[in-house]
Amino acid sequence: MLKKTMNQKTVKIILWTAIALLALQFTAAGLGKFTGDWNAKFIQWGYPLFFVYAVGVVEIGGMIGLFIGKVRKWAALLLIVTMLGAAVTHLMNDEFPKLIHNGVLIGLLYLVYWLDRKREVPQG
Repeated sequence: MLKKTMNQKTVKIILWTAIALLALQFTAAGLGKFTGDWNAKFIQWGYPLFFVYAVGVVEIGGMIGLFIGKVRKWAALLLIVTMLGAAVTHLMNDEFPKLIHNGVLIGLLYLVYWLDRKREVPQG
């Protein structure tokens, strides 16, 4: 019984640590989209200006969703797709070092998705 409780506790600690790190990242990135910090970059990449704000909404909304158990998996998947889009943008614009950052975020988001699923599976 103790082992089962410890495993669940460990899963919970890792899950919430990953969520906290992701929340810091996506809050900063999302807010940066609304302050205009990203406008020049999105235009340089060939995206319309409204897309900056759309990505900001997805980042902030997805970050909030990570804290809500019922939608956590969907929020993680939404942010994974967003980060895959960012990775494609960096690839198309020869910004290869930025792919490391995208990869780390995708990895953390997948960890949240996977751990959240593990918490729902009855252990027996």
